[in-house]
Amino acid sequence: MAEKTNILIVGAGKGGKALIEIFTESKTVNIIGVVDINQDSPGIKLAKELNIPTASGYKEFINNKGLNEIFNSTGNNKVQEELIEDKPAGVEIIDGRSAKFLWEMIEERKGMEEALRRNEERFRQIVNAAEEWVWEVDKDGLYTYSNTVVEKILGYKPEEIIGKKYFFDLFIPEAKESLKKGSFKVFNAKKVFRNFLNQNQHKNGSVVFLETSGSPVLDNQGNLIGYRGIDSDVTERKRADEELKMAYTKLKETQDQLIQSAKIASLGLLAGGIAHEINNPLTGVLNNVQLIKMIVAQKKDFNLEDFKQLLGSIEESAQRCSNITRSLLDFSHASKGKIQAFSLNEIIEKTIILIEHELQLQDIVIQNELKADLPLIKGDPQLIQQVIFNIVSNAKWSILNKPEKHGGVIVIKTDNRVGDNRVSLDISDTGIGISKENLEKIFDPFFTTKLVGEGTGLGLSIVYNIIKEHKGVITAESEVDKGTIFKILLPVNIP
Repeated sequence: MAEKTNILIVGAGKGGKALIEIFTESKTVNIIGVVDINQDSPGIKLAKELNIPTASGYKEFINNKGLNEIFNSTGNNKVQEELIEDKPAGVEIIDGRSAKFLWEMIEERKGMEEALRRNEERFRQIVNAAEEWVWEVDKDGLYTYSNTVVEKILGYKPEEIIGKKYFFDLFIPEAKESLKKGSFKVFNAKKVFRNFLNQNQHKNGSVVFLETSGSPVLDNQGNLIGYRGIDSDVTERKRADEELKMAYTKLKETQDQLIQSAKIASLGLLAGGIAHEINNPLTGVLNNVQLIKMIVAQKKDFNLEDFKQLLGSIEESAQRCSNITRSLLDFSHASKGKIQAFSLNEIIEKTIILIEHELQLQDIVIQNELKADLPLIKGDPQLIQQVIFNIVSNAKWSILNKPEKHGGVIVIKTDNRVGDNRVSLDISDTGIGISKENLEKIFDPFFTTKLVGEGTGLGLSIVYNIIKEHKGVITAESEVDKGTIFKILLPVNIP
């Protein structure tokens, strides 16, 4: 071990006191004495507290064989001259100017240290008051710093993880290896990362979801020293997201049940008309079959062309029944949520098969103005059929409730909006119309102007939600006593 430098401090004012403070912290300097004519000076008082020998004159210290340097902080030229004259050979004297300069440097350093201490304290207060966990790790992932928020989030005090735990030690066991591998991939790339969602294990064993952001700490050569960053506890948000998903799923199931209930109710209303619609072609089939049986029984000559016509008539009637029952079955089935490309025009035609006869009985004419070569749209065809059926059913009710009971017209029109990759579907009627104040509320759940028993107010609400789920738009325009038009826009299927 190197020998210490023995010094004598002459002058124990502020400058002398500052020298005592700095040199007592040094491991290579030994103060053999402090001298000042004023025994109440701040330096003398400090020296006595530190058990450093003191005196009012330098004579008793100057001949100390181990003395190496004398610091003259008095600033007095006479004292400087006396010290030069009396000092032993080989002892250096640092004069007042040098001592003052050193003192000023010491004071400046002390001021910087104090400012640094205040800044560090301010930083510590800020990071500990934050909601986020602020941390630093070395290049191996070992924690080198942590604010106190870690205890609030994960239950560990900072001293339990600093220098003791690696960041991957806190991951849940089942995801530890994969998360560790992904993290060090980022480390090796020295990349900034943000909002990395990861599951950690609380000290009590519970799972905590954290969103982590961090940036690399590099040395002057660009080598990775470690990472520093913050973690936010998003466990409650994650739980709320899961609850929201469950609520949405339940809501979707309820909506599907409502749609299916509406279909069943609609089938009940259509039953009479559909039965009549099927009965007519079946009657034709039976009549033609009986005619053939009668000719065979009477053993009459049978013209082959006549027989072909009878078979054609039977086939046409059977096909009509088949189309009706197929449309009925398609409509009655619960939607499976299958998204596919389909023709809007075909869905309209299938729906008309179900309701056309019923409308004819009510003296209501349904007119189709379907655009040829209409692009396919993408979605659930059964749900779109429900939309058309609900709007047409409302149109029928609106026409039947006009004071002058003489029927009306429903027009279904499709078109291709080439400019914005959408197709349009307009359904208009010549019914009683909707007042301006009610028009703003027609898509609200349970809103209805119908009498009790005539409707629940869910039909148009269901229509609105179905169109919205298909990324479409639906609006309505109406004039009292003149009629209503529903305008729907649906995106085309882009392969």
